[in-house]
Amino acid sequence: MPMNILAIAVLLAKVSVVAWLVVVAGAYVVQRSLIFHPDVRRVAPEHAGLTGVRETLLATPDGEKLVAWWVPPEPDRPVMLYFHGNGGNFAVRATRLALFQSAGYGALMLSHRGYSGSTGSPSERALVADAQFALDWIVAHGISADRIVLFGESLGTGMAVQLAASRPVRAVILDSPYTSMADVAATRAPWLPVHWIMSDPFDSMAHIGQVRAPLLVVHGTDDDVVPYALGSKLFAAANEPKRLLTLPGAGHVAPLRDAAWVGIQAFLAKH
Repeated sequence: MPMNILAIAVLLAKVSVVAWLVVVAGAYVVQRSLIFHPDVRRVAPEHAGLTGVRETLLATPDGEKLVAWWVPPEPDRPVMLYFHGNGGNFAVRATRLALFQSAGYGALMLSHRGYSGSTGSPSERALVADAQFALDWIVAHGISADRIVLFGESLGTGMAVQLAASRPVRAVILDSPYTSMADVAATRAPWLPVHWIMSDPFDSMAHIGQVRAPLLVVHGTDDDVVPYALGSKLFAAANEPKRLLTLPGAGHVAPLRDAAWVGIQAFLAKH
């Protein structure tokens, strides 16, 4: 009888291992659909309630066409190069663009591949290359790099960090940032070897030390998507000058009003 029990236990262990390997393989195959949640609808700025915003198409070197919304700056005001999060489309971020306009800031809000009418499929390599291309587009339109502020929202913070690590800019603002997307995934599925299998880790910790521009991190303490602890850890690893704007009780992606907006404007005025 003990031998039968042992054999059953061994068999169950083997079945469990095989089942786990199947789940890991499945997660590897579908991982990009778990990271990227594009809304493909292309919405005109005026249909999102905006005026003075021009939609433009950026033709990338590899043949894709990226939808972008462009707001020219008032004289001597900064230009925000905005990288959005992993879901939704431009329309849900129209209020942010309106805020930038109200302060006289220029802005180029770049749509990820596969989002808001942009062609192509998103990946870390492609999105970082697109970020570099968008920065060059702004400079080609007469805005010097020392007037450009990189603004990353959630997923977009990874692009902002990698771009700032390789190119000089005026400042960097990170809203709900992470150490890496693999770390975020590990908080949700600690039983998966996400650090081994993730194709698009967006490892901001590997790049933050090369960022020399002034940095503002905005993060809510009740963020249930990207834990506040991850944003705090990234901030701690960053170079000075830097500021952490903690929003008690706020969730994922800071509402740009009250303390957050005041803090952003104060940061930009200082730097």
